[in-house]
Amino acid sequence: MPSFVIDFNLNYFTEKEMEFFNNPKNIDLIWIIKSAKDKNSSRIFLENKFSDLFLWAYNMKNSNIKNKNKAKNRYVISQYLENPYLINNRKINIRIYIYVVCYNPLFIVYHRGGFVKLAKFEYDLKDI
Repeated sequence: MPSFVIDFNLNYFTEKEMEFFNNPKNIDLIWIIKSAKDKNSSRIFLENKFSDLFLWAYNMKNSNIKNKNKAKNRYVISQYLENPYLINNRKINIRIYIYVVCYNPLFIVYHRGGFVKLAKFEYDLKDI
């Protein structure tokens, strides 16, 4: 699943950002855009026209360069899952926490403090 972080502190697109926007595989997908700073869903939106996504990014690049708060100017752009795993026709969010202590040999510590959230409403792709 494609995912990408875009930094609006720069008034130009980096090489990686241009690679993302020029990839023809990204054109027909639905994208979810989230602020990298917010932990809730107050600044999340969907975009299904890739040209509009590029225009939004271009306008943000040119309007946000004066903002000194760097965290506010970072957004995560991810492919929206059109066919998510559902329980009783509701989306779920599973959050687990692990800590990779070592890669060779692989040693991972699992924290029991994770959780599962079940959506309040039934999921229908037509509703997005």
